[in-house]
Amino acid sequence: MIRCVMADDHVLVREILCKIMEQTSTIRIIGDHGDAREAAEHAVDQKVDVLILDVNIPGADPFEAARWAKSSHFPLKVMFLTGSTEEEHILNAVEAGASAYLTKTCGFDELQKVITKIYRGDSHFSILPRFTGHEHSAGFHRLSPRQNEVLKMLAEGNSVKEISILLGLSAKTVEVHKSTLMEKIGCHNKVQLVMYAVRHKLVPVSV
Repeated sequence: MIRCVMADDHVLVREILCKIMEQTSTIRIIGDHGDAREAAEHAVDQKVDVLILDVNIPGADPFEAARWAKSSHFPLKVMFLTGSTEEEHILNAVEAGASAYLTKTCGFDELQKVITKIYRGDSHFSILPRFTGHEHSAGFHRLSPRQNEVLKMLAEGNSVKEISILLGLSAKTVEVHKSTLMEKIGCHNKVQLVMYAVRHKLVPVSV
């Protein structure tokens, strides 16, 4: 059972999603909130699998809430379910370590698939911002197997600390791999890394 906590400022949206999830055998929303920080604290306290946030919500900043939750509860996956297609919001979600960004134009079947997908360690972005880096054309082929592995895990929303634990490496070693691969492929931030990984099919994306 995939256990989720969500935050949305529309009570009706929360109630409908909770009722629909009750009909599945694989996903449950064990808490719904109108504040992102409250949802993040609930998710960490209950050690749930997925935290679902909206980007347009009164109160605490949802991106800060996401960052705090992921740093406090290592296995937690974060997804943004929102009506916003603004590039700034997508960039902020990626920087906050989100594994998915899904618009509310999706159907329930797609939502269920995305929750299951990120729970298993994949990423899903229904839209992505424009790439603004200067990618080196041969960069992908010059990455070592370990660097490709680190790139994939970064694109899936894992932090350097999380990757070091998963791979059994020191955080310093992971940082070196990250710096080296970014230099090789001509990326300057995590958003560009995600888009590079998507383009080379290291992580799945649905547009």
